[in-house]
Amino acid sequence: MSEELMCPICGKNTYGINKTPDCQHTFKEIIEFTNDLKSHLEEIANPSVKFLRDEFALTQPMGGILGLWVAGFTQMFIDQGAKNYIELSLRNALNASDPVEYIFHIQKRDGKTPHELRLEAEKERDALQAKLDEIVKVVQELLRQRDAINKSRETLQSRLDIAREKLSRIYYYTYDDESAESIAKDALEKTGN
Repeated sequence: MSEELMCPICGKNTYGINKTPDCQHTFKEIIEFTNDLKSHLEEIANPSVKFLRDEFALTQPMGGILGLWVAGFTQMFIDQGAKNYIELSLRNALNASDPVEYIFHIQKRDGKTPHELRLEAEKERDALQAKLDEIVKVVQELLRQRDAINKSRETLQSRLDIAREKLSRIYYYTYDDESAESIAKDALEKTGN
């Protein structure tokens, strides 16, 4: 029992190991088919951007060279511990004197670009700076209030010292307690307390 196959040129007639093909192609048709097949294999081996775009849906699982790329990029994400993107730097390996360097960013679909991450970090930095500025203002106001309280305390202490000194003089010169008390009241009223 022989296995029947479709003709790769016309796709209609069947042939097998022990069967002669039903279709009869000319030598020219076979050569054209072979050349087309070689050309297609050359594109796969050395893909152009157009070929990659036309042949593969880049958002779908793929085989061939793109399958290798996807597997390689996935491994790079794992190896680098990257969460959003990886960065590749490429140079012309065939011409060492070529100074041009290309930078590629490979980003996960739901990940953020380096620019988006930078904008978020700058926004967070600005918010923290605003909070820090607010805290500095509050601390400066508290220090100003403390200095005012200390100054008031010094003023009150000075007035109290003056009142004590007057009271001590009064008590020293006075023998009766009633006159000393009235002099002390007068002294306190004069100092404003």
